[in-house]
Amino acid sequence: MKKYCCLISILALFTGCYKEKQPAATDVIPEFYASTYTAPADGATVVKITADIPGNTISGGYNLTFFSTQGLFYDTQKSSTTLTTLRPQPDSNYRAVTAQLVCPADTCTGTVTVTSTDISRSLNIKFVFAYPQSVKLSTSTQFVVTTTATNESTLTLNLVRNPGIATPGITAQAEALDTLNNPIGNFRNGSTVFSDKTGNATFYFSPNQTPYVGKVKIKAWLPNTTPMLADSLYINLTH
Repeated sequence: MKKYCCLISILALFTGCYKEKQPAATDVIPEFYASTYTAPADGATVVKITADIPGNTISGGYNLTFFSTQGLFYDTQKSSTTLTTLRPQPDSNYRAVTAQLVCPADTCTGTVTVTSTDISRSLNIKFVFAYPQSVKLSTSTQFVVTTTATNESTLTLNLVRNPGIATPGITAQAEALDTLNNPIGNFRNGSTVFSDKTGNATFYFSPNQTPYVGKVKIKAWLPNTTPMLADSLYINLTH
């Protein structure tokens, strides 16, 4: 009887100490990658995030949850999405699950994580300045009366980008010249400004009660673009 009790105790000890080995993340999700690891922060560009899982070990209908610290997933417009596996691709033993991440509008580094039960894998994506393809300068008025100190023209430099909007904080500069290329008037908010979240840089030009009457050329440009993006227009100063 003592021998039986001893054997039962030993079996119970071994059974209590045994723990099922957790599979490695690379066994469950052997491949986890992005279509690019550097993307423009324009609020529109889509980065494809793909997780490959073994098709011969996991049945259809298996779910994977993606989470990102930056940007939103296209299908949910949230920071997370749950997707179901697809059938293995031709000549492949893997099922590919792809999430579409829409880039944020601000420069940063985001971490994307995919989770399957207790297994997860992560990667980083750097979101960099999204510069425009062109610029367009417009004015609130073509005529400014010089005899009134408060009269001014609002000049808007639109940073044109497709898709999305140029990243806020891009430096823009402007100048005002008379017909002899002499500087004239001033910019109330300075001749150097930064683009906003709408993709515009705004200048406020005042003739500053100059005695000059005639055309004024306003030029605005982005000094940090190569080639430099610029546009210009004319306004008229009158008494």
